[in-house]
Amino acid sequence: MTLGNVLDASGQKLVILARRGQDLEKYGVTFSHAAFAAREAGGWAIYHDLNVCGSALSKLFVQGLAEFLADDLISQDVAVVTPEPWLQDRLIQVLASKQEQFRMHESAYSAVAYPFALRYQNSNGWILETYARAASETLLPTRDEAQGWLKSQGYTPSIIELGTLTRLGARMFKANVAFDDQPAELRWAGKITASTGDSVLRFVAKNGIKQPGCTHGKFAEAVCLVKNQ
Repeated sequence: MTLGNVLDASGQKLVILARRGQDLEKYGVTFSHAAFAAREAGGWAIYHDLNVCGSALSKLFVQGLAEFLADDLISQDVAVVTPEPWLQDRLIQVLASKQEQFRMHESAYSAVAYPFALRYQNSNGWILETYARAASETLLPTRDEAQGWLKSQGYTPSIIELGTLTRLGARMFKANVAFDDQPAELRWAGKITASTGDSVLRFVAKNGIKQPGCTHGKFAEAVCLVKNQ
């Protein structure tokens, strides 16, 4: 069954997806990249933030499912989280216009952007901050407030060994890497933190609908693992 079949049969208006764009299993990370998928006339629209050709910039894209699944992935395994209905409606509202989409976007890109700083943003950072805007009571207007909300709600980014990244460089994330926004105490300890597909899934599953009939792997019951075939 294809991912499109699964989404079509779900009856949902919006879900959060995560794909395997890089093989990060040896670092404890399964999914590298998250996106919103909204049901629209003619199919599903994928809203996500992508690095521009290995540069230090990113751009927001709206693509179809086929494009999302054809971007040089290491596998066709996809994780799906279905937010509660009220949150689906809020996310659709936030994604409804370019102005709203860009409200939480920072074009200065680092694959390992510190999740609680404003200097850089990675692809998953945009997903999380946009999610925070939608999930908050007051539609938070700034990135700083969105990050504060994420922290207050217990968001935990992935922990990555700095030595590993130093050796692998940009090859690990296939994008530009900068460390200067990471807290000094983390770097002194040989570690950095970054938002990954895994950390997005762990967090958004808190407000996700449980899916008892599917495979969850290492994730919560609200995370459904789908093999696109």
